[in-house]
Amino acid sequence: MLDPKNPYTRRYASLSITDLLDAREAYHIHLMRMENVFATAIGLYRIRENDLDYAHYHPAGEAAARERGKKTEPRTMENTVVQPWSWPCVLVFVKDWLKPEDLHAAQIKGQVVPPFLDLADGRVVPTCVVQASLWEGAKSPLAGYQFTQQLMGGGYPVVTNVQGKEHTGSVGCLVTDGVRHFALTNQHVAGESGSEIFTLLQGDARRIGTSAKRSLRSLPFQKLYPGFPGATTRGNLDAGLIDVDDLADWTAQVFGLGVLGQMIEFNANTASLDWIGTQVYAHGAHSGDLRGEIKALFYRYRTTGGTDYVSDFLIGGVEKKPLTTMPGDSGTLWCVEAPAETQQNSAPEKEKRAREPKKTADMRMPAKFSGKVYRPFALEWGGQKLADGGDQFTQYALAASLSVICRELDVEVVADLNAELPQYWGAVGHYKIAERAVDSTSGKLKTFLNANMAQLTYPASVIRGGQIKPSPDKFVPLADVPDVVWKSNINRGGDAVRPQENWNHYADMDLPGEDGRTLFDLSGIDDKQKTPKASALSIQDWKAFYANAPQPSASTSKGKVNQGALPFRVWQIFDAMVEAKSASRFLCAAGILAHYVGDACQPLHGSMHSDGLNGASTGVHSAYEETMIDHFSQDLADELDNLKAAALLAPARDASSIKSGFEAGLALIELMARAQRYLPPEDICNTYDSLGRGKSAKVLKGMWDAFGKPTASCIADGARTLGQLWQAAYNLNKQSDFSGAVSQKVLKPMYEDQDFLPSLHLAHLDESGFKP
Repeated sequence: MLDPKNPYTRRYASLSITDLLDAREAYHIHLMRMENVFATAIGLYRIRENDLDYAHYHPAGEAAARERGKKTEPRTMENTVVQPWSWPCVLVFVKDWLKPEDLHAAQIKGQVVPPFLDLADGRVVPTCVVQASLWEGAKSPLAGYQFTQQLMGGGYPVVTNVQGKEHTGSVGCLVTDGVRHFALTNQHVAGESGSEIFTLLQGDARRIGTSAKRSLRSLPFQKLYPGFPGATTRGNLDAGLIDVDDLADWTAQVFGLGVLGQMIEFNANTASLDWIGTQVYAHGAHSGDLRGEIKALFYRYRTTGGTDYVSDFLIGGVEKKPLTTMPGDSGTLWCVEAPAETQQNSAPEKEKRAREPKKTADMRMPAKFSGKVYRPFALEWGGQKLADGGDQFTQYALAASLSVICRELDVEVVADLNAELPQYWGAVGHYKIAERAVDSTSGKLKTFLNANMAQLTYPASVIRGGQIKPSPDKFVPLADVPDVVWKSNINRGGDAVRPQENWNHYADMDLPGEDGRTLFDLSGIDDKQKTPKASALSIQDWKAFYANAPQPSASTSKGKVNQGALPFRVWQIFDAMVEAKSASRFLCAAGILAHYVGDACQPLHGSMHSDGLNGASTGVHSAYEETMIDHFSQDLADELDNLKAAALLAPARDASSIKSGFEAGLALIELMARAQRYLPPEDICNTYDSLGRGKSAKVLKGMWDAFGKPTASCIADGARTLGQLWQAAYNLNKQSDFSGAVSQKVLKPMYEDQDFLPSLHLAHLDESGFKP
């Protein structure tokens, strides 16, 4: 016979969200009159680590229930877990755990939480009593989290001034009403309509917009979740919009997470206990990367004037690691890691399932995983510190459903604005090479470069996130100055700042000349094997080659072939580093050199197949070096981590063998040859064609599967070569006792000077300056 009060014989797993909310509503006044009770929520029963049914559902059964009733130790959030066999319940948070000797007196006074809540229609809902209390200690100070100058997006800090007091928080994401775009954050962070709002870049405040008129504080719970009980309850949303000044400064990506997947709907139709135990991810402006777990739903945290206030989600730490979110994270977007195919209204996938849920059209589960996608579902608006009865506390995040917020504000999440960032080989290839090359240097040079890392490149975490878009009107980290500044048309109408710069970024080393020999052949490297060291580099020979070389067979261009001069550009800059008489000029040249070495290790920059076989234009160049790496930036970073040992790369020159600009140019040609050995340009083009071309998920995935590892080898070799070039030039420089950080205010006017490392076409180079 079924015992209605024994959860092992009664099918409590069939209880729904509505059942639990009905029970809490029916017993709310009774529970909140108890002096010991301070909050309630709905969720799944929490099992102590020393309970009989902690590890296995069977054979504990009824014995576990009897044993649990004898327990005298407190049940806390820290010493309990949710297991697949945990049943639905109402969580009741109490300040003190009643001891056996106090239980009888408390029962007489009506101060004992009943183990089951009986409803008039016969439904029975279990309770789970958890000891905790609100932490009354000092608040944690905000971290000095700083962001570099780049595209802004979710995860960036928000700073406002309300009644003379500074409020700090985070940007959640971009949203739109179909006409304008806004940055979503908390209302208490955005402040009153029209308030100026700032972010922090390099530690300095920069205005990003003003607070929009539309905002939300709290709304009746039954308006937010029609059909759910809660007549005297309000759901806290705390959502505000920032009307951004310049949309060009923004990306839909979230710092540390990347491009967002589709929003997951959490509403009255899709709310499910399957959310409990789901691992979730975020990036707070002050705490950085956050990883948590949903502990409970509809956490009732306060009662004022007969009205209860509820948070949709209570998020805590995972795997016994505390959640580190801080007050400055208000407005942070929380996401679920899910497959790309997951449909918009899917509930989150869980590794273990306690029961088969009631399936609806709004709870479709994915059939398989195809890649890492972060799908937003909630906006953090506050926190709760729950003490364990002693002097320790555990931090929790309180968050509201993002889909409900968007519905009430009448906006949609933007997932594609600037999602595919331009010049992504610049981000990974140029900036990553500059960042990694420092490890290939030694002594005082390494100390000097480390002190100037912010001048050279972006931090590794920023590069991994793939959210880089330097602006030519601000300081540009040196590794991408040639693309961002010199090839731009800022303040010059339609002309580039340096009209002759483009030819310095490539050289079609495998293009057959009039006699069938290639530039590799002219340099002393067999074009087929690409193994011997280069031994020749002559401007006269290159000019003669270009004067007579025919266009590739598939090219539609007429006239002479493009006269790429990449090795000579490296020769020029190396000489400038050797001759530099100040730390600033040496550093500026060294950082800019990183860009050209980055180009050299990209196989398509050294090939006549740069955008298709034999000079064709198929779009493979941008698909491979920009979009593919954009989509797999974190995977590429992981591959690079596996290639730290130089022994995994082909042999190369070391600094001691590079004693002139001529030998620096030869070292670069050897790098270009190794890059084409790691990854032949023809293979890139053929695979791209066989996949159907374009930038679809299928094409990008196919290219990554084929070329991920060799691409990492190209970049790793570029970093190693750059480090050796830096070290060689430093060793030859007679002033080379540079130290300390060089100001960006010194470097910016230096690289903006047209006479600094002048950009010239091969035909205009002074041959007297390029003698072996």
